[in-house]
Amino acid sequence: MSLFGVGLDVEVKRINTNFKMQIIKRGGIGIHSLGVIFKQMDNNGNKKLDKEEFTQALNTFGIFPKVWEVQALLKFYDVDQDGNISFDEFMRGLREPLTARRSNMVTRAFAVMDKDGSGVIGVKDIDAIFDVSCN
Repeated sequence: MSLFGVGLDVEVKRINTNFKMQIIKRGGIGIHSLGVIFKQMDNNGNKKLDKEEFTQALNTFGIFPKVWEVQALLKFYDVDQDGNISFDEFMRGLREPLTARRSNMVTRAFAVMDKDGSGVIGVKDIDAIFDVSCN
């Protein structure tokens, strides 16, 4: 399913890949370092990136997209469509899609944890597999 149209999807992917590579070059590898980078980009401290902050962040990383490219990237990142990019949305936008092998592992791990088969992992499910007793 295409988010924008094939040509624009390719362009968004190209710019986003470049953005990811620039972040990695500056040490953005783990969740903690990505959190630090996100906080640096969040100029007003509201824990979200608006269009101006996101554009400035891209520029800081040496990426100077056209206005329509910024709009497409914002649409790609802003899953809840509130006009801002939260940290969770930022992380999702940077994440690579799961390979079939990893997706299968996640599905199997979820099935192990979902003891009651409800499709939701609740406190009872975790209680059934996690022993907190001290020996």
